[in-house]
Amino acid sequence: MRFGWVVLAVMAGACAESKSPPRGLRVPLPDGWVANPGAPGVLQVGPKGRAVLTLERRSAKLPTVETLQAAVEAEGAVVVRGGGAVDSTTVRYSRASALGLLTVRTLENGALLLCASTPEAKQDELDSADTLCAAVRLDPVAR
Repeated sequence: MRFGWVVLAVMAGACAESKSPPRGLRVPLPDGWVANPGAPGVLQVGPKGRAVLTLERRSAKLPTVETLQAAVEAEGAVVVRGGGAVDSTTVRYSRASALGLLTVRTLENGALLLCASTPEAKQDELDSADTLCAAVRLDPVAR
């Protein structure tokens, strides 16, 4: 799969006050996918005209697999598969005959990336979404 690249400047108040250069999310997009900024710090991606994944940069502690599974189940979904590593936690779930994906991974310096599929996501798009989330990184933002 060939990837296009999009850079979204996601600026936190703490970044503006620090002496380090501002950092933005560098997001590899599969062919035919586009990125649309949402609320501050939020990016929605998917095929043109349909968002299938929401990306959000947060400052928080990486949740455990159990914590993420409990949150998914509290929303009425059934956990299909969960897994974790030192720098990421992922849960695939099923709700109302649709599958979903929720991933939280460490970017750097306490920044986390939250990737959540939307109800519009199709089964075959979840693998692309999972690959995309794993490849996102922080890069300096050109001014």
